Amino acid sequence: MPSPLPQSEQDQRRPHSLLLPLSLPTLSSTLTRSLNLITASITQLCIPKPTSPPQLTIILSSPDLTSTTHTPVQKWGEIQSLLCKLYTAASNTAYGLHVPLVNVDIIFEGWCGYDPWLAEDVDGFVGYPEDQVLLATVNVRRGKDNLQHLHLIEIPEPDIADIDEPISNPSPPLSSTTAGDRPAAYDHVALGGTFDHLHSGHKILLTAAAWLTRTRLVCGVMDLSPDRLSRKKASSKMEPLEFRLANVRAFLNRIRGTKIAYDVVPISDEYGPTRYDATLQAIVGSAETLKGCEAVNTLRKEQGLNPLDIYTINVISPKSANVDRDNMRLKISSTAIRQYLEEQDRNT
Repeated sequence: MPSPLPQSEQDQRRPHSLLLPLSLPTLSSTLTRSLNLITASITQLCIPKPTSPPQLTIILSSPDLTSTTHTPVQKWGEIQSLLCKLYTAASNTAYGLHVPLVNVDIIFEGWCGYDPWLAEDVDGFVGYPEDQVLLATVNVRRGKDNLQHLHLIEIPEPDIADIDEPISNPSPPLSSTTAGDRPAAYDHVALGGTFDHLHSGHKILLTAAAWLTRTRLVCGVMDLSPDRLSRKKASSKMEPLEFRLANVRAFLNRIRGTKIAYDVVPISDEYGPTRYDATLQAIVGSAETLKGCEAVNTLRKEQGLNPLDIYTINVISPKSANVDRDNMRLKISSTAIRQYLEEQDRNT
């Protein structure tokens, strides 16, 4: 029996960065084929286990994305539901392979403001045999920019019975206005958080907030006091504020380019710029931070500012994963990542 390859040679043979095109007729289309590709892509990146976090960039295209660019509120429910399904599926696959640090980014083709197919340092893309046509088109574009041609990693068609779509529970906007008065889009949207070890939950939140915005996105990143930091689990693995600010800015630029302005700022409390910025119109949070969003509006009313329309995100686990919602929330969390990193240190 031949000896296994050394880890260094395994790393050289395994792709470290892949593109995954997903084309959907509508944002609410059945995702069986898409989920099969996500599972296959994560598996390609994670077996054998990598020594550094691999990258999967999902390039999502749909006529719905281009037709509602100027009326994003109309597709809010479908956008956040789709993001939750795709990111949750990717996270479940990665955790199932015991590789939680896979970097997964979902880019909306066209909406992002640049050509995501012209990325450098990409090893290939994952698709079905029919995607050979797309491969040829992409490589022509890459050739014009003197970029290395990509190769297609072909995946067999899925057995529909083997794949369950993630359950999604899209939250309607909780608005200070009536549905009829709600704008088609917002010029100034806010959100906030700690954004430690930027993960799928953060990316859903940031993408959904950027989707609603046509001018400026204000993102507060918590600057933790020593006392608050000490109360965090695995606090030794908390990223410095400068890292977290930079990671949020980089991700926003990756998903939206220069189409909107980003104010990514440190905050020392749960309010940040929402305490005084009269131009803000909406706030995006998770279902768990709804009370915090409502507290923002209470404070704004006290100070004579307009209340913000509230939008919340829900993430629910796939049926096939046999994971309840609380456990899925634990998986898609900065705490879980910090604890994983501490465990890795103990095992080395």
